[in-house]
Amino acid sequence: MTGLPCKPLLTSWNPLTQLVRFRTRTPDIRKPIPPHRLRAVALKLTKPVYDTSLNPLLPIKPVRPKIIKAQENPFERILANEFYQILESSKVVAIFHRNPMDQKEIYKMKLLLHKSKMKYLWYSNTVAKLAMSGTYYEPLLPLYQSHTATVVSEENSVAKLLKLEKKMPGVILMGALVEGRLMSVTDLKRYAALPPLEVLQGQLVGILGAPAQRISYNLTHHQTELSSALSRFISDQTQPPQDEEKKE
Repeated sequence: MTGLPCKPLLTSWNPLTQLVRFRTRTPDIRKPIPPHRLRAVALKLTKPVYDTSLNPLLPIKPVRPKIIKAQENPFERILANEFYQILESSKVVAIFHRNPMDQKEIYKMKLLLHKSKMKYLWYSNTVAKLAMSGTYYEPLLPLYQSHTATVVSEENSVAKLLKLEKKMPGVILMGALVEGRLMSVTDLKRYAALPPLEVLQGQLVGILGAPAQRISYNLTHHQTELSSALSRFISDQTQPPQDEEKKE
């Protein structure tokens, strides 16, 4: 018994499988094989039927969707009137692109503008369109396309506005309306570099008055020279008798 080999009594048998393809012909796309009878009946029943009585030469009229006009919100009209009155009383109207900010950053920006006598305004684009359409401020509407904010000032403080922009990273200046003139950022920088208005007015008055002063000088120069020459001649004629009297 000890010399017999130890083999299991039951062994597992795995059959060998092999895939065999009997059809070697590739499918013919140009002349396909007719389907089965039941499949052919199903395809015949589900085939769509089109109306061929219509004349294909006639132009097909495009279907225009009905445009439903949105009703105007009375509250937005009130806000638009308020916004328009603020614009009328302001000398500088600056439009900024507003980046995502929290309320804490917005409060700091409002406080910074308030110290410079400026005001931060935020109205929706719909309110801005109602306020500016058909008015003097309509050229500003192309700037109100995305998230925008408006800064107004009753004083002509363009230089202060450009300095404050560097301290407000949450907004980007796009343009401004200064005393009725629309300016880009480059124009605002040039405008801020100019001297005050009183100095420019004085320079203009001096430039305009220079030709008149020159003409007046040229007209009176010969008369002044003649009168001074006559006065010197008279003084020379009257001087010798006085000297002779002193000598006697």
